[in-house]
Amino acid sequence: MTAPPARARALLACCAISLLAYAAASPAPGMQALAILLGAVGLLATSPLVGMRLPRWMGGLATLGVLVYTLNATLAQGLGVHQFAAFVTWMIVVKLFDRRHAGDDAQLLAYSIFLALAAVIVSNGLLVGVLTIGYLPLLAFAAMHLQLRIALTKAERLAGKGVP
Repeated sequence: MTAPPARARALLACCAISLLAYAAASPAPGMQALAILLGAVGLLATSPLVGMRLPRWMGGLATLGVLVYTLNATLAQGLGVHQFAAFVTWMIVVKLFDRRHAGDDAQLLAYSIFLALAAVIVSNGLLVGVLTIGYLPLLAFAAMHLQLRIALTKAERLAGKGVP
């Protein structure tokens, strides 16, 4: 078994740290713990070792379920950072089951940024600060690799069409 490329490790580390940071900042970290567990299952299930692929319609259905859950919570409690963070958390989990293209990785990176920001907004605790300090260099590394991957994909596509 080979290790995932550096870009994938950095992206997944960004997701894990943002989930941990929000779990440390959240008044109810149980949801984050469940999300981390389900995210790890999704990551393992879709790894080359297992090779399971979630059909796109199931990803769409899961996304719709997350949206309905968030709308229900927002109507019941009002819109706040916690409702938005819950939405972002479950979208990270859905995306960990459904990563295929650079665009999916870009969405995953954006979700992790939003969740890290939510953690910083909700708490100014030492653990959140330490996790944020560790998150920032990983974020820069993951964003750089994502840009390189997108450029490489575009170059390969153009080379296949015979564009000089």
